[in-house]
Amino acid sequence: KERILNGTKKAEFAIIVISENFFDREWTERELSEFLNRQNRNGQKLILPIVHNITMQQLQAKYPNVADIQAIDSSKYNCDQIALLFAKQLIKRLKAN
Repeated sequence: KERILNGTKKAEFAIIVISENFFDREWTERELSEFLNRQNRNGQKLILPIVHNITMQQLQAKYPNVADIQAIDSSKYNCDQIALLFAKQLIKRLKAN
């Protein structure tokens, strides 16, 4: 767990798959919390979430802090399309730097 949290502190962004299994797990909650805290302090979006087998309403009910974060719904895209969406986001970040 500590290795994961140390990696979280060093990471520039996170691709997080959020599903029913994500909810109420200590380490996933801490990981998400760390990214949300850093995101709020720095003002830069650090989280690139994939919502899997849950609705955005379920996500927002559980984590109101992510209400303004754009997530990818895995039911609407195949794996290749999701990879392409992430690649576009990463290219935007590289161009901004």
